[in-house]
Amino acid sequence: MTLPDLYEYIKNSTDIEDVEVFFQSIKNNDPKAFKTIIEQLKILYVECDDYDFLSSASILFGEFKIHSSAHLIVAKLLSGKFNDSGGTFLYSLFSLKKVFVKEELRVLWERDISWEMKYKLEMMNIFPVEN
Repeated sequence: MTLPDLYEYIKNSTDIEDVEVFFQSIKNNDPKAFKTIIEQLKILYVECDDYDFLSSASILFGEFKIHSSAHLIVAKLLSGKFNDSGGTFLYSLFSLKKVFVKEELRVLWERDISWEMKYKLEMMNIFPVEN
């Protein structure tokens, strides 16, 4: 699958569960191809600013426990472009190792972020720095 094909497939999917089933079948039948697709997905994630695509990709990273994607997700959150809509990004981090990114995520409290993002940060035990 080419990068543009992967991008279009995920972006145009109306149900993330269908994409998850597709990815799971690739993972089960050809683990090497699955790893390649995940690496392609990481490249697309870095290059893209489309919220719908990024949300779907974040969910996939979380669902398949792609721990190496946690820093990519945090970078998108820290970019400031998704302060009002980053709840899905935070949700996807729930199943990923975030030991090394908790302090970085604490910075989000200093911004004008959505109530959903505040709620998700609290669920991850990430609270504002007290002065």
